[in-house]
Amino acid sequence: MIAELTKPRLAGVPAWPDGWTAAIVGCGSAGSRVARLLVDLGVPAAQLRGYDNRPVVASRWPAAVALTVDHDGHSLLKAMIGDVWFICTPVWVRPQYYAAAVHQARAIFAEKPLAKAVSAVESSVVEAEARGLVTQTGYCWRWHPAALAARAWLRRQQLSGLTAHAVCAVNMHGWPGSPHSYGDALLELSHELDTVRFCLGSGRVVAVAPGSLWSLLIAHETGATSTVDLRGEYQGYFRELTLMGNADRFEWSTSAFVDAGRFGDAGYPGSWSPDDMYRAELADFLRAAIDGQAVRCSWRDGLEIVRWCDQARTLRLASNT
Repeated sequence: MIAELTKPRLAGVPAWPDGWTAAIVGCGSAGSRVARLLVDLGVPAAQLRGYDNRPVVASRWPAAVALTVDHDGHSLLKAMIGDVWFICTPVWVRPQYYAAAVHQARAIFAEKPLAKAVSAVESSVVEAEARGLVTQTGYCWRWHPAALAARAWLRRQQLSGLTAHAVCAVNMHGWPGSPHSYGDALLELSHELDTVRFCLGSGRVVAVAPGSLWSLLIAHETGATSTVDLRGEYQGYFRELTLMGNADRFEWSTSAFVDAGRFGDAGYPGSWSPDDMYRAELADFLRAAIDGQAVRCSWRDGLEIVRWCDQARTLRLASNT
């Protein structure tokens, strides 16, 4: 079964409410893309403002969107205001912005992984839920037509006894700001971990293969199991997800899509470009923030992926003692 890679339908994106403002925290490549796509989706540029403590590449940032750059992180944090926050900073500094946003915002969008460890983010997730805030974990594959087709197909199967396998093979030398650059390559698997959770449901990491870079065995509450592997050989930016069950078989390779994500927006014939993916998830977030639509990937969903990473580290530590 091969899913048709159709372009996202964006009808029904609500009008931006009068008087609302939005703060985009972190204005590098991801934040700049968010700013540009929000304007494309109808958010008035005058109601957006970017915040960063580092110089921003002017060619990336939309000229019509205001920008505040302050090298003093504390004063920058105090200056941030917005009814809706988009947190696009490197993962290791995001928790301080969550803590500020939950006391000010109506809705908060944050890239996954939410944090390096559960302890850094769980209190903000709980507080956001207690305050009734709309939260979304972004930059994942839940909006990709192939992921949606995989999930729909799997829901028609007997999940108990089904197995899934996901592979991520990346350049272990890393790039500035990547998980590799601060010594936590495990977080590089968050794409795959979230996809198998989306398709197969919640669960927990029950084993880590010895001697591997990272190879996780996950037992899902549905009775399915999945293995998710990180490999260190350089193959551009290669990812593969294979789902197998019973006498049937589903295969989905995302390598071409993800390569397009790293190296440009041209994509390949019939594919989604990275802009298509982000535009679809931002449109859903706007529907949730403004009209109350349910989100597809909440902070609670994102927290489970961070928890799986914690469980994997604990299992590896136990095996090495």
